[in-house]
Amino acid sequence: MPDIPSLRVGGGTFDGWESVTVTRSLEIMPDTFSLEATVPRIDIPAGARCEVCYGSDVVLTGMLEKPRWRRDANGRSFGVSGRSLPGNLVDCAAKPGVYLGLDLGTLGWQLAEPYGVDVRVAVGVNPPTLPRVVVKPGQTVYEVLEKQARSAAMLWLCGTDGVLVLTVPGQVRASTTLAFPAVESIETSLDLAKRVDVIECRGQIAGDGGIWGVGAFSVGTVTDASLKGKRKIIINAPNRATAQQCADRAAIEAAARYGKSVSVPVKASSWRDPSGALWQPGRLYPTREEWWGLDTPLILRSVTMTYGAKTGTSADLDLTVPQAYLWERIAAADPKLAKGLRVAFPELLGNW
Repeated sequence: MPDIPSLRVGGGTFDGWESVTVTRSLEIMPDTFSLEATVPRIDIPAGARCEVCYGSDVVLTGMLEKPRWRRDANGRSFGVSGRSLPGNLVDCAAKPGVYLGLDLGTLGWQLAEPYGVDVRVAVGVNPPTLPRVVVKPGQTVYEVLEKQARSAAMLWLCGTDGVLVLTVPGQVRASTTLAFPAVESIETSLDLAKRVDVIECRGQIAGDGGIWGVGAFSVGTVTDASLKGKRKIIINAPNRATAQQCADRAAIEAAARYGKSVSVPVKASSWRDPSGALWQPGRLYPTREEWWGLDTPLILRSVTMTYGAKTGTSADLDLTVPQAYLWERIAAADPKLAKGLRVAFPELLGNW
């Protein structure tokens, strides 16, 4: 099958689109798509389940949410856009209550099941057991799950099959290297506005029986010694936490902010990487640019894949350093480096 985008709905396949855009991301839930064609009319019902495909591969499984029609002096066109199936979890309320002793994968399944979204734990990921999770009225499913996942240095990702996947980015490494001229362009940038000097995490633990019991509050702080300002934020631990657990949570937040400050945009000419596989957020891609000494694996944070009937395919990639997502693995492999994460982020730049 040729590598052109198509839309599968209710057993039928629709191709011949003038333009297609699909965005997949580690940071933004859910994945999104948009298609447009210059045709008199296509009978695709809003709310139908669909698959956006590239050749024989499914890129996104979701719902047709916004059909649109247009007529002007240039003719008529039809378009449709939507989101991957976990989009329901971003919109809809989680069942309020107290959830005791569940691992994160099981909690995800219990909260997502009423909305028809399946949950999967990626191979090699060990979901943490959560002693006590309080879900308040009005919280959305994804709001609850995302907070618990980030506190454990994990993320939820939309699978191409429409399943909500609990993953640790960087566990899978691509087999080929991204380098010019195999890709069209490589850039890099550092945005210090994404970082702060001090991160304080506050939590609660069991006290001595009084309302303001001794030991009822815990605080952990990390400092970015490479910055010289006075910017500070305060975050709350999602569950009961000791001072050490608060410090670890602050370190994870610091790592995430560090990763968001580093961006390596790459432009490619295909929806597939040099090995022929579809671009996959969360995958490690060895990246090399000799001009500024870049030679290191980077995590794909997001990808926007586009197609034009006249312009062909392209993919805009946003990559960042693995430290943004792998704090727990760094800590386990190298405690000294983990300590350095709290006080000296530049040491993590490697070959930069």
